[in-house]
Amino acid sequence: MKNPAAVLILSVLFSGCVIWKSARAVEAPQTDGKITDRAQKIVFDTGKAPESSGVENIFGDENYFITHGDSFCPSAVYGMQVEDGEIVRYDEFRLKGGTQFDWEDTASSVDENGNRTLYLADIGDNWRFRTRKTIYVITKIENDRAVVDRKIRFRCVRDGKTVYADTEALFFYGGALYVMTKNSGKALMFRIPLDEGDRVDAEFVQSVSVPSLITSAAATDDGAVLAVLSLGYLYFYDISGGTDNLDSKVIKIYSASGCRQCEGVCFTRDGRVAVTNEQGELYLFSVDF
Repeated sequence: MKNPAAVLILSVLFSGCVIWKSARAVEAPQTDGKITDRAQKIVFDTGKAPESSGVENIFGDENYFITHGDSFCPSAVYGMQVEDGEIVRYDEFRLKGGTQFDWEDTASSVDENGNRTLYLADIGDNWRFRTRKTIYVITKIENDRAVVDRKIRFRCVRDGKTVYADTEALFFYGGALYVMTKNSGKALMFRIPLDEGDRVDAEFVQSVSVPSLITSAAATDDGAVLAVLSLGYLYFYDISGGTDNLDSKVIKIYSASGCRQCEGVCFTRDGRVAVTNEQGELYLFSVDF
């Protein structure tokens, strides 16, 4: 076919068909309820915090959240302060030392002194052409700037070969970062080492059975529980003994029906769960594990 536009359109349609079929490959799970029935919904201004694609609660204040936009959004992260079910303050922190290409998720870690590190994941790849992706490591957010201390360039590898996939979920666990592919049916997980330099291979870890497209992930600071968010469901896994064989470690599953396009999940400093969507809604709720 000589028409490039026609080729592009057919490629997108074909990809959509493959995704739809893979979504049917995993049966819809039994759930423990709906997020919308459990959570407090807080509406935020998408002009001041556009297209929320990841969320973190990192400053010791369980009601202050950092989020960021998806591709074509500014190279900035945004702060939102919650009080009495409303957003009472917005902050913008321009990224110093990095640029926006396709930011998809965030993660965080805490050291023995209580200092937090934010990991900003430029890992999206809708067209599956990126050989290497970038994690921005941020240890300082102040004076309207989020300062990049380190850039980790990585490629996803399976059986010695580069895997071209749209990765949208990032979490920190056991001294390393993990990314998960967006595809449903069998999502792929890769481990990014933090102690092997700034240009590394993220080796394949396992496949995870999910019936809808994965968009975000987060682990508790103590490494006990992993949350994996998809467009249809929010999974919680017991990872206290390791991240292997996740399919056998499901604790709870909640339906994301009614949450629209959910893209970000994190655990708050007081043990709650926060979920955001691109349409400007923050859901806060508690889960008993």
